[in-house]
Amino acid sequence: MRISGDGGRLRVGYHTAAEVGRWTLTRVRAAPTQAYEANATLTDVDTFWSEQGPMDLALVMGSREWRWSNVAPRLSGQSLAVTLEGGPAIH
Repeated sequence: MRISGDGGRLRVGYHTAAEVGRWTLTRVRAAPTQAYEANATLTDVDTFWSEQGPMDLALVMGSREWRWSNVAPRLSGQSLAVTLEGGPAIH
């Protein structure tokens, strides 16, 4: 499975570490323990908060958000890569 979208955010608590632009989400492992690889461009990065943790990632899926808690993203300039364990919380 591979899906893509536009929009989301990377947060540390209630602080926004980065705004997410275009992203892709690829399932790399199926049940019983799902895992995904997310890659995204970042449109706005807060230098201080992007170096803190733990982080939460929210990706916009139409009128909903898919959220993962306690993620360890790899940030490089204006791009993000992260392995996401388990399924998302959908809000």
